[in-house]
Amino acid sequence: MNKISIALFFIVLNLIYLFFKNSKKFNRYLKIFFPIIIFISFQFFILFGFFRVYNLEHKHENLYKNLKDVTVIGIVQSEINKSEYYNYFDLKVESVNYNLKFKGTKITVRVKKDLKIEYGDRLVIKGEFLETAGYKNKGIFQYKDYCKTLNIYGSVTAKKVDKIDEKRDLSFFSYKIRQHIKKNIDDYFGENESAVLKGILLGDTDDISDDIKNDFRDSSISHVLAVSGAHISCIIIGVNLVCGFFLKSSNLKKIFIILILSFFTFIVGFSPSVIRAVFMVILGLLSKLIHRKSNVYFNLVISSLLILIVNPYYIISPSFLLSFLATLGIVYMYKKCKIKLKNKFLNYVLNLILVSIYANLFIFPIMAYFFNQISFSFFITNLFISPIILGIELIGMLFLIFPNEVFSFVLNILLNLLIFISNFCSQIPLSKIFVSSPWIVELVFYYLVILFLTTKKYRYILKKILIIFIIIILLFNLFFYFDNRLIISFIDVGQGDSTLIETQAGKVIIIDGGGSDTYDIGKNVLMPYLLNKRIRKIDYMFISHFDTDHVGGLFYIMENLKVQNIIIGKQFDDTENLRKFLEIANKKRINVNIVSKGSRINIEKDLYFDVIWPDSGEKVSENSINNNAMVCKMNYNNFSVLFTGDIEEKAENILTLKYKNTDYLNSTVLKVGHHGSDSSSIQEFLDLVKPKIALIGVGLNNKYGHPDNQVLERLQKLSCKIYRTDLNGEINIMVSKGNIKIKKNNK
Repeated sequence: MNKISIALFFIVLNLIYLFFKNSKKFNRYLKIFFPIIIFISFQFFILFGFFRVYNLEHKHENLYKNLKDVTVIGIVQSEINKSEYYNYFDLKVESVNYNLKFKGTKITVRVKKDLKIEYGDRLVIKGEFLETAGYKNKGIFQYKDYCKTLNIYGSVTAKKVDKIDEKRDLSFFSYKIRQHIKKNIDDYFGENESAVLKGILLGDTDDISDDIKNDFRDSSISHVLAVSGAHISCIIIGVNLVCGFFLKSSNLKKIFIILILSFFTFIVGFSPSVIRAVFMVILGLLSKLIHRKSNVYFNLVISSLLILIVNPYYIISPSFLLSFLATLGIVYMYKKCKIKLKNKFLNYVLNLILVSIYANLFIFPIMAYFFNQISFSFFITNLFISPIILGIELIGMLFLIFPNEVFSFVLNILLNLLIFISNFCSQIPLSKIFVSSPWIVELVFYYLVILFLTTKKYRYILKKILIIFIIIILLFNLFFYFDNRLIISFIDVGQGDSTLIETQAGKVIIIDGGGSDTYDIGKNVLMPYLLNKRIRKIDYMFISHFDTDHVGGLFYIMENLKVQNIIIGKQFDDTENLRKFLEIANKKRINVNIVSKGSRINIEKDLYFDVIWPDSGEKVSENSINNNAMVCKMNYNNFSVLFTGDIEEKAENILTLKYKNTDYLNSTVLKVGHHGSDSSSIQEFLDLVKPKIALIGVGLNNKYGHPDNQVLERLQKLSCKIYRTDLNGEINIMVSKGNIKIKKNNK
């Protein structure tokens, strides 16, 4: 069954419903069967989405596996994004290596900056294919999955580009209109105001600064930057006002609104929130045109199915789930808990608050699940910003048609007020609360509780189901409470190192935290990872040295989670990262222990760390920060792990000489020094360690060429099992009663 036949099936189903709903006989059966139909429809679209994702996963993943040098023919289907040295754009693929099986997928292409390429150009590109990279850690946001919601499966760095011809289809004209609108906005507004207005009117958030995005998110008004039901309502209000002057027939108004909404969708793009909002309104208007009563739940299910037909990967998209659940929350709760006051102004204010509460009530668990963050500032922000947003959208629509100084003057005032309110409300206490990721069973329990509290029907059955879920949740918690394994998780932080250790007694140790100059690893990788594991307190934080790729991700953790103790080696160099670390540690009053060779840190019974390096009286001057990095050995009964930071040959030679006649360095697991660089892991040092397992923290296709092939060969000679974060993702080592179990997170 193809996409068209599925779409036709549900359109026919909806038409049957609209035509026969007013029949008394139909209504009698409808009251009995409609809840069942809705429930089955929900189940169907969820199963349909996952089934399609499963099929595409295997189909496209296999298609793009093991590709390197490729010849791609395709059409440019995005703006040309510019960086310092390269331009980037999305290419809709027609063939790869002249194989038509790739048709319909997309890739991102990187080309030289001096090449003139435009939307709609049909190109032949020769270059090197790279799979979409991301941080492969269990339970956190996967960039690769996000790319799949955009139908993107990798990237090509172009070595040669030839233009065949130009394709001027509907998407090209949509792009040109959108670009014209964006240029008009840029001409009349400042940088921040222009970026926010494009977000509100077009759902285009690319130009909005991270600070403003964070303020909008923390003050619970991110939804205004995604085109949704509120925007569609404003369009309908505007069209009705304009149509009132020249269209007297209500049916003609409805048809005109449908045409305008279709054109609007065509311009702003087919995001999940746009498709849902527009299609639900169109279904409602069509039902009125044929004098049939529409059902909002039915329309919601049908629009969601159409979204999944367009792209089944939306089933795992937060924006799809948030849009769907917010609408469901407003519709369901508003009918159940509607309050009406005599005073029109108070009634308006109350309904604004209630709508916001109902929407947030349904999306709280999803916000916690995907973003580990909830906010209660929506009470204030939505009360103040609703009339402002209404004004921006109505005047903004007029500005798009008739751009002039008067409209831009009023919009500038409203936009600056909106930015100010978002910034102010983001500073309010309870505007940003970090929460642990709920389990799926807890999410289901949450929505069952809402259903139980808001309905009288089926309460007896719901009560029994809730009791079963409570038992399941208790069993889950008991399982984790009595899980007495030592778990070592080598986290994928790209080109960097980070290790999490969870002890038998429930203590949490983190060793290094990765980091990048261009991406906040702490905020975007480590924090979600820890909260997904329900970790809100760090008992011990070890920092091997103060290079960014080891310490950069820990600053955000120190700022936002409870850290009790930090262990660092003796420092021989004053660096910016060290100063930043000391500033945060002092502000947060964290206990900092400075150790050197010979120190022992006792964690709990049978678990301790011995510090092997640096020696406080023996500084290595060559590559000082790396070679004086802290080296420590974790000991747990007969199991041990040697953490080596970024020490290089010079430091390894010193340790080899000191311990050459002992088994002191001998360890079950070796965290390979300096990401497997050719400057580290000399044979003599490895012969003393004799690891059974080697862990290498390294980024996919990194510019340093890590890990070095000779290092890998030396490890293989020791019959050592090698695990790398670029290939294996997060690596979990579970130790229990002498047994060692290893899990990888490749996807």
